[in-house]
Amino acid sequence: MKLFHLTAISLAMLLTVTACGGDKPSETTQEVKTETATETKTDTGIPAGIEKLIIQSPYMEFSVQSNRVFVVNHIKSESQLTPEQNACLLSLEGNPNYLEILEPYVKGILSDDDIKEADEFFASDAGRKFAEMMLKQMGAENLPPFVEPTDSEKAEIAKALLKPFFVKMKAKTDAMSEQEALDFMMSIVDKEKARCQIS
Repeated sequence: MKLFHLTAISLAMLLTVTACGGDKPSETTQEVKTETATETKTDTGIPAGIEKLIIQSPYMEFSVQSNRVFVVNHIKSESQLTPEQNACLLSLEGNPNYLEILEPYVKGILSDDDIKEADEFFASDAGRKFAEMMLKQMGAENLPPFVEPTDSEKAEIAKALLKPFFVKMKAKTDAMSEQEALDFMMSIVDKEKARCQIS
């Protein structure tokens, strides 16, 4: 079994959804800001430094969150962490490390249209509930209380699983050996250990 699935989207998402009918939300309150990135003076109430760490793509946000679960669990399995190191691993400051690896990987598999379709799904209520369910099953920390998807949302999730962004990612992930998947994730593990000063 592959401990670290590339974007965790295939392994986690697809396996669980097929089993449970899917659900969940990848928190994407930032999606609204995507079009207005030029207006730097708008008062968002978020400090500029933090705003730069927020991921604008709902799909990439989920990819980062799901991979963070695997990375943090792997680091915890081999190191005794202080509360500060644990908080560091879960912080937004790690987003650039994840994106540096995940963005080129995803863009090498999915077209712009595929990513747009994935963003639309993960920005929807059905997509957010699906993302939340997946993160919960992966063991993510500090999640809000889970809200069961409605029947129509379950139907949306089932439909999304047949779309190119799921099918292509699953095919790519299934083709990887366990060692390839581990090597892929270790590149993020190493960056995060260095950032949070974990030996």
